[in-house]
Amino acid sequence: MNKKASYAFRILAGAYLVYLGYSLIKGYLVEHDASLGFMIVGVLFGALGLFFCVTGLLGRRQADREFRQAQEEYESLPQPPEEHEEERELPGDVREDSFEEAVQEKEEEKV
Repeated sequence: MNKKASYAFRILAGAYLVYLGYSLIKGYLVEHDASLGFMIVGVLFGALGLFFCVTGLLGRRQADREFRQAQEEYESLPQPPEEHEEERELPGDVREDSFEEAVQEKEEEKV
């Protein structure tokens, strides 16, 4: 799994933990019959979820920054000059014309 996917998973898991914490705290506040343990666990889930979301967002941001820097470094490298089809020379004196002439000579020899 690449870095960006793991950070996205961390953000989603954190958001789910925040939701669970909110639900537990809301249940404690609305239904006064719930025990104090639900409130404590809700706060812990919420805090852990926020931690996961923040670290996931910061990690994702850092990974994007590293990717941009690597891309800028690659683009700043000297690129080889582009050769045009017409200007490219074949090794030795081999040219397309001489190749076609050689093929015609071979065909004439066969006949």
